[in-house]
Amino acid sequence: MDKTREITSTVRLSVRGMTAVGLMAYFAGQEGQGPTTLVSATWRLGVSLSYLESLCKDLRAKGFLTATRGPGGGYGLARPAQSISILEILQATESPPESAIRLARPGAGQEEAQTLLLYEEVAQEMARFLSARSLDSLLPEITALDRKGARQPTAQTARLTDPCEAEPLLTH
Repeated sequence: MDKTREITSTVRLSVRGMTAVGLMAYFAGQEGQGPTTLVSATWRLGVSLSYLESLCKDLRAKGFLTATRGPGGGYGLARPAQSISILEILQATESPPESAIRLARPGAGQEEAQTLLLYEEVAQEMARFLSARSLDSLLPEITALDRKGARQPTAQTARLTDPCEAEPLLTH
């Protein structure tokens, strides 16, 4: 048995990846309403504006988002929500950890090799599941959560202003 196998379908679930999925789902929910500002996404997701800007930069560079500058500008999906899988979003915003790529060190024992093969199988099942879920499949769940009550502004987001506007967008 080759003790230096590599995982071909690594999936990394982190806060960054899950925030990217949430951001993309938010943009999907805003489809048809024109560009969406990051200020509104910041309020909704409870994440800092600079963090969302970093995510949008990555997602835009990989062809998931479009951007419109100036007054009335913002972001929108570059493709229909039903054509974007959750796995694609995670892979676009995460790099696989070094430890997940190299599965076994030279001279590893049989038990370690078997454990790593199990991990590879689990990673492949996760990848299959996440690739079968499209972004639009999350919208009914988000709508149900909205009926229970939308996220309230935090003290941090209540002071945010849109750079295109002279007045604060959110107040206490």
